[in-house]
Amino acid sequence: MKPPVGRQRRRLFVVIACVVALVAAGLIGWAVYRSGTYATPAGAADDGLVLGNGAVSVDLYIDLASRDCRDFDSRAGQMLNEMVTTGKIQLVYHPIATSGYAKRAGAALAAAAGSDKVAAYLKALYTAQPLPGVAGPTNAQLITLAGTVGITDPGFAAAVNDGRYEGWIDHVTKVADRKGIRSGPVLFVDGDPVPPDPSALQSAVGLG
Repeated sequence: MKPPVGRQRRRLFVVIACVVALVAAGLIGWAVYRSGTYATPAGAADDGLVLGNGAVSVDLYIDLASRDCRDFDSRAGQMLNEMVTTGKIQLVYHPIATSGYAKRAGAALAAAAGSDKVAAYLKALYTAQPLPGVAGPTNAQLITLAGTVGITDPGFAAAVNDGRYEGWIDHVTKVADRKGIRSGPVLFVDGDPVPPDPSALQSAVGLG
């Protein structure tokens, strides 16, 4: 015995509604994927963490898993910090990711944005940098490390634990890749490439 026509129609409408909902959900998901939706850190430029507001613009592309970046920071980090503090430069860090750890560490650095502890936390992250092939500090250890430089805001810990800025790190990495930058350190002063050397940096900024 066939069900009444009215019941058949109701079932058909339910099926059609489910199909439409699934298609809509798929389109929304595809739109989010295509748009590259991500959370942007506080006070960040499109693809960089901004420190200071000096007249000279310094862009530094870094990879927190890179020995070369760590070595450059040990030689020029203090100089950069002083240039920011004295109002000479606006420093923009672009943390790119070439490994899972570099992505997590870069996202943790992004979570510190908006505070006055970014430079200190960057130094601490370089100090804790793992050997090549080693997983590196866990999220819990990244949070503990932040506490050593005075970052104790629960919001920071939440951002690290939920990977809030990892999508932004992917964006920064893609922008750098389109510029042909696939490792660090890479340095620009007022848009011009400068060798990652303290003397060359000082001269380009006008302090040499």
